[in-house]
Amino acid sequence: MSSLRGLTSIVKRRRVSATEQAALETVVTAFSPSASPPSGTPPAAPAPLAVRHGAVVIPLPRLHRGAPFIVCDAASGSDSTKPRMYDIYIYGIIECPSMAAAAAFADVVQLLDTAKATDTFRFHICTGGGGVHEASQVISAMKSTLANVITIAEGPVCSAAMLIWLYGKERRVEDAAYFMQHMSSHGDVGNSSGILAVSSALVRYICDKSLDPMLAQGLLTQQEYSDIVDVRKDVWITADEMRDRLSAYESRMLKEGSPNVVSQ
Repeated sequence: MSSLRGLTSIVKRRRVSATEQAALETVVTAFSPSASPPSGTPPAAPAPLAVRHGAVVIPLPRLHRGAPFIVCDAASGSDSTKPRMYDIYIYGIIECPSMAAAAAFADVVQLLDTAKATDTFRFHICTGGGGVHEASQVISAMKSTLANVITIAEGPVCSAAMLIWLYGKERRVEDAAYFMQHMSSHGDVGNSSGILAVSSALVRYICDKSLDPMLAQGLLTQQEYSDIVDVRKDVWITADEMRDRLSAYESRMLKEGSPNVVSQ
């Protein structure tokens, strides 16, 4: 998560007791990546904690830009029969070439595929978008999982990120959120007919998986749809506008007696 790059947390603003020092060292050890010592070698003692202006400073881990950060509610412990809550933080650009991002999204897919009906996944989304491939593998798992999936727009939800937010079984919009959708972009070389075929296929895919469902649900107007497909515009939607559109869609589904997506 790029927002954690180089970040530090000030956790105490007074003199730290020996007991508190030991507890904090445990936290630092848990967060700090370290290689396993050779067999028979006692583990090294944790490094002394830095103190700045009377506060203990804990360096948080540097996570790869674009990779989702997964937090599981530990209350259920190792008991696989208890409901689990997973918080998936998708912050920063979803980078296509990043092996770290691809592996982390694979972890999310595996968790969704093996989840129970009593489990819940909350996707916290604040990103300018990124790779369609990564977003596509996530939405396939979101559609097939037994778990409840909540997608929360917390800031910018743009481009490929819109795909992930759109497929939540429950969709939420925070006050600071905003949305942007446009046609996909890519670079290509080779035979001109082949390039045209690839481009056409991508346009069809974006329409089928994102633009057409948004239009059908009233999350895009017909004019906005045409602006994206025909005029190649970026379409921006405020949090209030999206809430109103979600509310109208939910009301329509209730009147029709159809299964609906919960929105807030």
